[in-house]
Amino acid sequence: MLTGARGGVTLASVAMARAPDADFARLWAPERAPGVELFCGRLVRHAFSKHAHEAYTVGLNDGGGGAFWWAGAERAAAPGGLNLINPGEAHTGRAAAPEGWRLRDLYIEIAELDRVAAGLGWRGPVSFAAPTAADPPLYAACGRLFDALAEPSPRLARESLLVDVVGRLLAAHCQRPLRPRPPGREAGALARARDYLAAHFADEVGLDELARRVGLSPAYFIRAFHRRFGLPPHQYQRQLRLAHAKRALRSAAPLADVAAAHGFYDQSHLTREFRRAFGVTPGAYRRAVSS
Repeated sequence: MLTGARGGVTLASVAMARAPDADFARLWAPERAPGVELFCGRLVRHAFSKHAHEAYTVGLNDGGGGAFWWAGAERAAAPGGLNLINPGEAHTGRAAAPEGWRLRDLYIEIAELDRVAAGLGWRGPVSFAAPTAADPPLYAACGRLFDALAEPSPRLARESLLVDVVGRLLAAHCQRPLRPRPPGREAGALARARDYLAAHFADEVGLDELARRVGLSPAYFIRAFHRRFGLPPHQYQRQLRLAHAKRALRSAAPLADVAAAHGFYDQSHLTREFRRAFGVTPGAYRRAVSS
């Protein structure tokens, strides 16, 4: 049976709790992400009847096989591929493999996508050129955005990843490709942005705010910062938070206090990011340096 719920639940956590042949679905509006809804699920027996969304659908085919009717023809949803459906376009959805179809969807409201596209220099309405796409880099970028919205994450990460995904869509999968201006050598502006992040590493810094401080458009700022420092701004901020938190772990401060003081939502958020970066938990690191 398909069920619906709100809340930050990842596809992996749901899949582990379900029988291999069971249908499941989750649809929710993530906190701190206006204009976006998330869906994750596995279809085995259930089939979606013909319907349309008011938002842009960017779908990730995570495993198994799926199929959907669109514009009078049946389309295959291959693992690792993307489904790109414009608002108002009728379509269906069903499993097309014995193991079912695992998928995630990002539903981006028209006003939100238009806002991001305008910041990238796009003029006029956005329209996806085809309902399916094989684009591994974009698939990976969409996965990073989905995870950032489904789990607690910094504002700078959420906003930067959304700009990245929309920029990739406009450059390769719309009726006319966007040709972004390549980054130049704005050394002074980028140094000011780096210094501001260093001074405010634990704050919820917004992408628009940071780009405006140094006189660059958000999308151009991300590309230029990445080229100059080897990391996009949100990853640079995460690196700073982790470095400061690591030093703080040499004190006796409670782990929850260390997390709160260094820009993490809670102790579990700190633990997850610390393990990703250093391979051990904050508690294990503290015990090692204290012994």
